Amino acid sequence: MANSLLCLKCKEPLSLEGAHPYKEYTTRCRVCRSANTVIVLPAMEHRFVRSQASVAAELEASCFYHADRKAESTCHACGRFICNHCTATLDDETLCLPCLMAIRAKGSHAKLANGTVRWDSIALGTAVVSIFIAYFAILTAPAVIYLVLRYWRKGPFSPFENHKWRMALALTLAVLQLVGWSMALNVFISSGIFKI
Repeated sequence: MANSLLCLKCKEPLSLEGAHPYKEYTTRCRVCRSANTVIVLPAMEHRFVRSQASVAAELEASCFYHADRKAESTCHACGRFICNHCTATLDDETLCLPCLMAIRAKGSHAKLANGTVRWDSIALGTAVVSIFIAYFAILTAPAVIYLVLRYWRKGPFSPFENHKWRMALALTLAVLQLVGWSMALNVFISSGIFKI
């Protein structure tokens, strides 16, 4: 195991001799003799160097890939601490992107091949269909705006192409449809067809 964990009290490297992955392990610091309890994850076997200044905040774990960001979760496959930008969810398991790419490359998961929800396609398709069925636009335009705002930044990294231009086009169409409906309602109200 790599001696890359530091004592919480004096910041000296801890010895992880005899520690087993995924098991809680208590070790005493050689310098200050304080007890430190850790859970060793498989990613600890890989040696990496990180300066003390790069940790997100004192006593917080940082992302394995982005040393200046706070770790929000742990990869279920390799055990690395990862931030929200490096997080992918597959069957209610949190994975880092390299592990997700490895699963995709092996072709060992059917959901990666054909079960991915393409929110950009749904938003654009809904916006285009509501052009041809104008009466539904008053309902679908807010739904499209919600989809675009909700899934615009779902993840900056994805194993699938994320076409933000499709999201932008869907948002533009939805806003134009709402403007059209508001202008039509204004004409109806001002002409006396509808009285409010």
